Amino acid sequence: MFSGVINLQRILQPTTGEAANIVVPHLDNLLKLDPYLVPYQDEIRRRYHVFQKILKQLNTEEQGIDVFTSAYKHFGIHINHETNEINIKEWAPGAKAMYIHG
Repeated sequence: MFSGVINLQRILQPTTGEAANIVVPHLDNLLKLDPYLVPYQDEIRRRYHVFQKILKQLNTEEQGIDVFTSAYKHFGIHINHETNEINIKEWAPGAKAMYIHG
């Protein structure tokens, strides 16, 4: 079931020395095309590693990126033109109250 929560604080915590061991596909080609990126290759590796961690979490906790990115079909404001119904569903963990104005 979609939880709507990705723990970015846990994922984005700095990991010392980890970036040097990350293999980024085609990074050598990128650095050849744009040598100005060479000083930033550790940061590119770190960001790719963060991306991989987020993707792994999506696959294990949210049934994959397709399910996670289709939350707009369930959450938000939806109007049924056949019945003139307006349905609103929001993710608000810990909310004490919610109000709709308009």
